[in-house]
Amino acid sequence: MKKLLDEFVDVFDTKDEPVGKFTGEQFHIKLKSDKPIRRPPYKHPRWKRDIINKEIDELLANGSIKESDSPYGSPVTTALKSDG
Repeated sequence: MKKLLDEFVDVFDTKDEPVGKFTGEQFHIKLKSDKPIRRPPYKHPRWKRDIINKEIDELLANGSIKESDSPYGSPVTTALKSDG
């Protein structure tokens, strides 16, 4: 696994900098079905929702993400860093 991670280190955010946004060519993903997949959001405790909302606000502000009205949706998952 380490060899694979080392080989593709350039695709991971290894610095404490804004991720940025994709600047390559637009592409399309062919799906098996035209029916949109949409999962309801997971329930998170208030303190975790505050962290999620803060991160979303930062990503919106720096242009890494934008609002969408897509019929597709996936819930947010979180993982705490070992250093807090």
